[in-house]
Amino acid sequence: MNQNPASRYVEKYHAKHIPVPPAPQPVPHVQALHSYRVHLVPDSVHPDDVEDLADEGLLPTIRVKAANAEQAQHRAHLVSGKAVLRADRVEA
Repeated sequence: MNQNPASRYVEKYHAKHIPVPPAPQPVPHVQALHSYRVHLVPDSVHPDDVEDLADEGLLPTIRVKAANAEQAQHRAHLVSGKAVLRADRVEA
């Protein structure tokens, strides 16, 4: 049997068993991120009027991604440097 050395290599390569990788396992302690609209409190607003202004949509807001509302408020404060009134989850 006179075979070309390259063809023997190809046959040998194709004959190798290639293991199938296992299915990926979920990573523990990883939480899905959700989108939140966070209402910021400007310095010029009187504290008694904050809730009414937020309900009327007159306060500035930013969107952040976080695992929960508390994280969203914290991230918004870090980014903006302003006080945060509340975070509302936005359903896409």
